[in-house]
This record gives sequence, structure tokens and C-alpha cells, in this order.
Amino acid sequence: MKSDTSETLVNRVKKSPLVTLNLETYHPDFPISELDLKDFLFKELILKEKEFRAKVQSMEWTPFEGHALCVHCSTDAIIPVWAYMLIAAEAPEGVRKVYFGPREQFLQSYYQERIQEEDWSKYKDGLIVIKGCS
Repeated sequence: MKSDTSETLVNRVKKSPLVTLNLETYHPDFPISELDLKDFLFKELILKEKEFRAKVQSMEWTPFEGHALCVHCSTDAIIPVWAYMLIAAEAPEGVRKVYFGPREQFLQSYYQERIQEEDWSKYKDGLIVIKGCS
């Protein structure tokens, strides 16, 4: 059966007032690296200040340039606050951001910051479709 060629197809989605909000636009546009402090500890549990400071000072920082650096400890070791501050102080200016916690927490914090910066008034009384990350 032949269709009537005089009918034109209308893209109703394009003409609708729907606004698509793509969550991928909020994803960081820079790499994220993790630095696990357990590798700096004696038997992955005890922080010995002298050895810790020596390891931090001798560390090669160039792989982290342009990255967000997530500093955390994956063991149950007790890490004093000064140890995190030492890492932040030694990290070169090329490190984009130093975050204290694992990657997942960094991403959650980053998304919250980005979403809070958004001007949501432009979506007021609108029809929104949210496209998730894949």
C-alpha cells in the first residue's frame, strides 16, 4: 500500500516545549587520580613521620599534573591531619585540585558544586527531560 506523498512528517518532539538536561555536561573535563596513603605507611598501618615525609618529598608528581588528586587511606590506619596537609603543600601547582577522600566522594562533591552554580530559574515552569550518564 502506497502512502500519500502529500503528507509531511512533523517532528513533534522538536516542536514541543521539552528541554533536555544532559547530566554528562556536569562531569569533570579533567582526569581524576587517587593517592592512597596506605602505600606511605609502615606495614600499611602505621605512619612514621620521618619516613612519611621522606616519601612525600621524593614522590614524582608529574603524573598528577592537570588532574584532580583524591588523597585517602584505604586501610583502617589513623592518619593525622598534618599528613593530608603535607600532601597538599607538596603537590605542584599543576595539580588541578587536591581533595581529601576517595574518587566517589570527590565526584559527589564536584557534582553538588556544579549543580548549585547552575541558574535553575530558566527551567521554571518548563517541561524537562533529564538524560543520564551512560
